[in-house]
Amino acid sequence: MDTLKFPISYEDYFRLGMEDYNNGDYKAAINKLEKAYKIKQTYDVHKVMVHCYQELGEFDVAKKLLLEEKEQYVKNNEGLNLYFDLLCQTKEWLTANILIDKYPILEDKKSQLELLEKADKLYQKDNIEKLKNSLKNVATKNSSKQISLFKQVNYLALDDFLEIATYSLVNKNLHLLIRSHLLMTLKDISYKEKMSFLNINNEIIEVIPKQIEKLETSTWFQNLKTEIELILEHNPVATKQMEGIIEIIYYFLLPSPIRFISEKEEREFARSLVNNFGLLYIESNDENEEIKKIINKIQSEFAKLQ
Repeated sequence: MDTLKFPISYEDYFRLGMEDYNNGDYKAAINKLEKAYKIKQTYDVHKVMVHCYQELGEFDVAKKLLLEEKEQYVKNNEGLNLYFDLLCQTKEWLTANILIDKYPILEDKKSQLELLEKADKLYQKDNIEKLKNSLKNVATKNSSKQISLFKQVNYLALDDFLEIATYSLVNKNLHLLIRSHLLMTLKDISYKEKMSFLNINNEIIEVIPKQIEKLETSTWFQNLKTEIELILEHNPVATKQMEGIIEIIYYFLLPSPIRFISEKEEREFARSLVNNFGLLYIESNDENEEIKKIINKIQSEFAKLQ
């Protein structure tokens, strides 16, 4: 152990502080370096103190300390990189980008671009983790807020999207339209592995997204559209309105509307839709009980969207 002679000098405190730093005893190093800095305010001592706080994981403290002598740090590559790293560690991504633009002291432009790319990657990684946690732990029951939140899945890489989709497709706290939208997104990317899906009847079923029939090419849609046109006497405006409702209903009844409504019941289902959604009142025979149940469920899902 070193014995200090008094009066002790700046050089003594700096030397002993560096020994503690190199041995990984950062708190002891800070204690000695602070004493050295009180004697003589040098950039070299200041920089090592910043590094000590960084090594201790006290990034906010390290950044605050650095900012006290900011102009010293932005004059050289080492200081600029340290400042940049602390901005990334405190997740100040925009400031990190501005820093590189404002102090283009790196002679090699490639090095500048590498720093920017590093910041962007860390920013994306941080935001993706936050988004994944938000999507996995949806707290709101408000369907509009849920839909707004899930629009952000477009920013996810495929592996991250699949992780979210696998969890969300069976999450009963999510609105059915969101689960269906995720299922159709998997259809759009031709995903051919089996996925579990919670349907309108609260049944968890296995489905291969790639095999789901698209609305516009489905026989179910074409037949239902024909029936509605007949009921509405080919009124183009009313028919167009009903097509929009059918499209939403298609999502409600995924993965297979035909599973809920057989071909022989399509006309009865069409009449019920027109009647129950108020575009035109039509007297009809008593509805099939199964059709009634489906209509009630659909109306209940529509009500959640209000």
